[in-house]
Amino acid sequence: MLAVAFAALSALAYGSGQFMTQLGLRHGRVRAPQAILINLTAASLVLAVALAVAWAVDPVDLEWPAVTYFAVAGLLGPFAGRSLNFLAIQRVGATRTASLGMSESLFAAALAWLILGQALSALTLVGVVVLVVGMGLFVNETGRSFRRVGAPLPVEGGGEAMDTSLRTSRTAVGTAIGLASGFLFSIAGIMRQLGIDLVPSAVLGAAVGTFVALLVTLINVVRTGQLGGVFRVEARDAVPLATSGVLASTGMVCFFLALQLGGELAVSSALKNLTPLFTFALAALFLAHVERITARVGLLVAVVVAGAVIMTIGRS
Repeated sequence: MLAVAFAALSALAYGSGQFMTQLGLRHGRVRAPQAILINLTAASLVLAVALAVAWAVDPVDLEWPAVTYFAVAGLLGPFAGRSLNFLAIQRVGATRTASLGMSESLFAAALAWLILGQALSALTLVGVVVLVVGMGLFVNETGRSFRRVGAPLPVEGGGEAMDTSLRTSRTAVGTAIGLASGFLFSIAGIMRQLGIDLVPSAVLGAAVGTFVALLVTLINVVRTGQLGGVFRVEARDAVPLATSGVLASTGMVCFFLALQLGGELAVSSALKNLTPLFTFALAALFLAHVERITARVGLLVAVVVAGAVIMTIGRS
């Protein structure tokens, strides 16, 4: 029962993290690299504490090939994947980005089949169909929802028409970025799993990956001359972004605890895939004036989550 509770807390933390990211980015005052730096700094602090505790309880011998896998996973996931995730949230909102992120399950299954030679069960294929249909409907809904007022244009006979091309383009880019983020996280998951096969410490893998992502982000921010701007970010933007990092790391730790406490991988992963539902609920309560939240969106979130959960159970 405790393992189930930690798996559910993992989904709540991840979902709340997406919501907090949108809170931090909603005013458009923080550049994406600066936001990522704030987010990863807070995330690294949480994982450093978790790693210290894990190491004290059960120390492991470092294997440099494993560390390399973890570092590559960090570049693909916490750095590149999370950066794209932030960009997608800026364009289409937290709820849609979280749901588009469920494409990670689809990409992971495809990569496991192509690269690792894992067979796909009938239940997994059912989940693939549900998820693909749900994602297709979600992409269509996102485009329709955000195709609205842009710049006024004169029309023949007087009056004005509205130029929606800019908004439509922004939405299309945001959707593509959200899907790309899911793809990068799926590859990062495979890299992390290869590392865990050598050194069975998921907390170490998450910590190494996040630390590497933080270092690369810091170098990028310094290189582009944005470091000074990080210290000028207003608290009402910085606090949600930092909280998002804390929640993301908390979600990782809770998920690992669920597995270590005897939770079945299929059940724990299925519960973790409920993340978009929590994001949707929080956005509907507090961000309805910022993000277009409707009953149709809620239904599509449920379809996407159902597909991801079925795939997860099928792959167990």
